[in-house]
Amino acid sequence: MKRHLEDWGVPVKDGVNARLGMRQLFFRDPSGNLVEVFCVLAGQGGVTSPS
Repeated sequence: MKRHLEDWGVPVKDGVNARLGMRQLFFRDPSGNLVEVFCVLAGQGGVTSPS
């Protein structure tokens, strides 16, 4: 998703919060609102990979 947004010229700030076990992306929509997209990293916060 980050690459797709950047390909369209959208500045993106990303980060991984290992303590909380998630990855976050931040960007602004056309109206200037800050948008956050996040996902829980596999194996963190009770999420497990299928066996």
